[in-house]
Amino acid sequence: MNDVRQQLPAPGVNSVTSYTWVHHYSFPTFPAAEYQDAADQAVVYWSKAKDLFGVPYHLDISMGWDPSPRTCQSDMFADVGYPFTSTLTNNTPEAFERCLLKAKSYLDQHTEQQKILTINAWNEWTEGSYLEPDSVDGLGYLNAIRKVFG
Repeated sequence: MNDVRQQLPAPGVNSVTSYTWVHHYSFPTFPAAEYQDAADQAVVYWSKAKDLFGVPYHLDISMGWDPSPRTCQSDMFADVGYPFTSTLTNNTPEAFERCLLKAKSYLDQHTEQQKILTINAWNEWTEGSYLEPDSVDGLGYLNAIRKVFG
């Protein structure tokens, strides 16, 4: 396969991002891994991605990950690939806010790129990644965004 830097110009790609951390994060444990570990690795990836693609990389933040609702619940939950992947645990509005603060700091320090941040996701309930209010955290994730970005 060709280097990704060679493939991007052909269709006119002038920036990239990720949908969620799991596309560039290897879960170290199964069936669960710590949210903070994934967040820390995402921060490291942001700097790598800047050079990896040869075009601006827009940061992404994930509020969580749990694709188990997409599995057949009577199947054995084994590490056999999506949707049978590890889930992120201890993803709280407070942990999400800490990650948002790191993203804001990164964007403020890297003035050579546009301040664009993607967040996974508004309503990805079946992958455990949603900002919509719920009965556990209420408006917690939305309030975290407001606290960090106004």
